[in-house]
Amino acid sequence: MKSLPFRELQAANKDFPSRIEPDPAGGTIGRLLSHGFAATDDRLFLRALVTTDSRVPGTSLQQRSPELSRWQFRLDQQLVEELQGAGVLRRDLDPHLLTYLFTVISLGLRTAAEVVAPEFAPPTASLPSTLADITQRAFASDGGGDSERGKEALRHFITALNLSLANHERQTRTGSASEGEKS
Repeated sequence: MKSLPFRELQAANKDFPSRIEPDPAGGTIGRLLSHGFAATDDRLFLRALVTTDSRVPGTSLQQRSPELSRWQFRLDQQLVEELQGAGVLRRDLDPHLLTYLFTVISLGLRTAAEVVAPEFAPPTASLPSTLADITQRAFASDGGGDSERGKEALRHFITALNLSLANHERQTRTGSASEGEKS
């Protein structure tokens, strides 16, 4: 039986491409970001996993497993590099820096409400599209990037991500079984 995190990530990995494929601009960085937020935010467990609120189980999971954060960053950087290679993202920026900045944008979107007084927060529904527009303007290749090549890069990335998740799930189950045998 697959674990809840594995099932939720797998479901989001199916949902994400189904959102970008019918969108003519779906493979541009702004639309990839917007659709990625939607695919994650529609899943309560995944939304909890990326929050910094210490009352949420995902945060304690990340604190206990820094390797999870490293794994995620490496995968995110792989996508950034693929998008740069596809001409979707500017190539004059270091992929590590871009990955970090996208992490800041993503975490900021999800956690700002924890530190900003509610009366100062804009309508939540407007945030992903506004951030996507800003991201498109700041990080897209000249001409906005090739949407079809971006979609192709995302499909390739999702395939690699699913393989990585399956390997991680197998290792986790095998590790748990081995530890159970030792007790």
